[in-house]
Amino acid sequence: MSETLSLSANERSELERLRSQVATLRSQVQAGGAKPARPGAAVGGRQRRRTIVATLCIWVGRRGTAGPAQGLDLA
Repeated sequence: MSETLSLSANERSELERLRSQVATLRSQVQAGGAKPARPGAAVGGRQRRRTIVATLCIWVGRRGTAGPAQGLDLA
């Protein structure tokens, strides 16, 4: 750890604080107390539903405006 010799006192204390925080988080994950978060996991399901609904709206909208030129009987 020769790089720690060139650190200032503030930098050294910050490094030790971060190391202890990493050790705490790793022990929580190994114990099953905290699960690693997937980015966007909470929003993913909602976004997928919105995409499906939007696609259906576009599809239904196109069918309704196709008119007789497309061979649809709207009467």
